[in-house]
Amino acid sequence: MLLELKNILEKGVKVFPKRILVLLMIVIIGIFLRSYNFHSWLDFGSDQVNDAIRVGAVVDGKAPWPEYGPDMGNSGKGGRSNRFRLGPMYYDFEIISAKIFGNKPVAMAYPDLLFSILSLPLFYFFLRRIFSINLSLALTGLYAVSFYALTFSHSAWNVNSIPFFSLLFLLSLYEFILAKEKTQWGWIAALGISLGVSVQLHAILMVLFPATLFFACLIFMRKNLSAWKKLGVVILLMFILNLGQLVGESRSGFKNSKIFLESITGSSTRSSDSLLVKASNNLSCTFQANAYMLSSIGSSDCDFSLSQFVAGGEVGKSFFKKSTRVDFVGKVIICLMFSLIGYGILIKNFKKEKLLKRKYFYGLILLYAGLSFFVMLPVIDTAIRYFVHLFFLPFIFLGLIINFLAQKFNKKYLAIAMMMLIVLVVSNASSIYLEVKNDFVQSRIILGPVEDMVEYMIVDAGTQKEIYLYTDSGGSDYIKSLRYVAAEKNVSLLKAGDGDKISSEKARFYLNTGKGNISATQVNGMNYDRYRVFNQVALFHLTN
Repeated sequence: MLLELKNILEKGVKVFPKRILVLLMIVIIGIFLRSYNFHSWLDFGSDQVNDAIRVGAVVDGKAPWPEYGPDMGNSGKGGRSNRFRLGPMYYDFEIISAKIFGNKPVAMAYPDLLFSILSLPLFYFFLRRIFSINLSLALTGLYAVSFYALTFSHSAWNVNSIPFFSLLFLLSLYEFILAKEKTQWGWIAALGISLGVSVQLHAILMVLFPATLFFACLIFMRKNLSAWKKLGVVILLMFILNLGQLVGESRSGFKNSKIFLESITGSSTRSSDSLLVKASNNLSCTFQANAYMLSSIGSSDCDFSLSQFVAGGEVGKSFFKKSTRVDFVGKVIICLMFSLIGYGILIKNFKKEKLLKRKYFYGLILLYAGLSFFVMLPVIDTAIRYFVHLFFLPFIFLGLIINFLAQKFNKKYLAIAMMMLIVLVVSNASSIYLEVKNDFVQSRIILGPVEDMVEYMIVDAGTQKEIYLYTDSGGSDYIKSLRYVAAEKNVSLLKAGDGDKISSEKARFYLNTGKGNISATQVNGMNYDRYRVFNQVALFHLTN
């Protein structure tokens, strides 16, 4: 048996190069981590419910295909109906998936899962433009187990596909710049498609990608005017993919575009912080994001923004107070040093690189990162998830640092590099373990427990088709998710207020997230005879 297995493996190695087999193993690990318990751990908060309702109506033929996609938080003014809306591509992906696999929340999340998986091999080919086979495989393997990347994996969210399309855009743009008028039409199509899709995934990309394309062509291809003819095909593809949104804009008198302009000029609900405060906040958040995306160490929010120091006053005093803690200072130093060294080597390599292929790649990455800094100034937020379009940057920094060590220490660098990679893998694995241990429910409403709660209430309600639910202040966030799942089972879930007098003959429950007063027989002054805990939430059956 062992001999037969050995022969099969030897034949496999002869047919497929070792690097392909290793890459395949990495992809398999990545697929497992991204799809494990996918249904039960799927995000299903209010945003996901809203999308599921909107997409479900199209799938059932009750609504036309949308002209716009998700709205952007903190944009516009006067309520959610006046927010800026992205293009419809994200909903298009969900609709197509739901038509194929069924009108259910998990089916709507399949496109995000697919693009997350496809980003793994694409990342390897992206890294091979400047790194060796072994180093590219090592960095891709680290990305496969990245806690930051996995944070988005069990969710239907327009941000989730950004890593794949960011890589596709930069890789196809790089090939376009390199080959100029000789660029193959496959890369031209990839560039147009990635651009057309990406501008509909997030407002940051809607500005960043066209700006990167424009300045990259201006800098690297200004003397090759014949190549600009193929650029016209790229622009045409982008407009074709955005046709639905353009039609909607013409019908509404460009209302959506006006909201966008108001948002970036600061005339809506955006912060009135000074440019210096925004720049310092952007800079420190970028440094923290680089460290967090690579190691998962720290917080998913920027917690030592330099803007606190710049702002002065009480905020500045708080910054200086924290600076007396050893852990805080250590985190600041590590984040700053890693990014400064990474950017330093990247700039140095760009200046001194003689090989045109690598020089173009370094230059494109620097251009993209630099433009990203300026694009994010009006919209900078403390959440590191806003830096997802730069996820590859810390991996490139790590690769550049490892190459630098190889040049300086020759044979000794391998042990140092291995130690660095092992520490980072262990760090990410530890974060993944803690999340799995808590069933991914610490800060999210997920589908599995929601379905279990609905099933528990339906069984208890018997033949009744109406269920009344009281909640504490935190439990109200669950209402929309529970109501959606209950409606799928032809049951109406009705939210009950504290003062509502509902007959004890009706099916009544109380949802407690830990903010309600509980005794042996009462919850918030209402009697109960039994209850059941669903992860972090308790559901009480009320008697009178």
